[in-house]
Amino acid sequence: MSARAVRTLIIRPDHTWEVSQVVPELEHFYRLLDTDQMERVTCRAAAFYLDENGKAKHKALNAPATLLARYVGLGIADDDFMVGTVLVVGSEIRGEYETGVTDQVLYAWQSIADALAARDSGRPAPETGDEEDEWEPPPGMEPM
Repeated sequence: MSARAVRTLIIRPDHTWEVSQVVPELEHFYRLLDTDQMERVTCRAAAFYLDENGKAKHKALNAPATLLARYVGLGIADDDFMVGTVLVVGSEIRGEYETGVTDQVLYAWQSIADALAARDSGRPAPETGDEEDEWEPPPGMEPM
């Protein structure tokens, strides 16, 4: 029996991203991450899949995924970061299969992506008006 597709947030180092239905089977994740070894790191809000050896392979810094991971409570050290393409799904496993990324995580991601796009275009970031390098959540949006 094969797994059903789940809603997956795919974040690339070049700031491009998409939400796609992905079958959460190893071969699909390996192909999307362009790796033969992956790491799954989780917090209460989400699970992040990334190339386990991405830093050793000198894959590009994925600042957007690192920001999201810190925001949802993954606990990444200030001097650590994610590299390469990152897949984000739900943190729960039901039976043998992953759950899809939640609406709450996607809302947080959209706010981060909008702020980064505004910064990269030279416009003030939406909601906050800040043009600093560090993203701040809009008023009323608390970290998870």
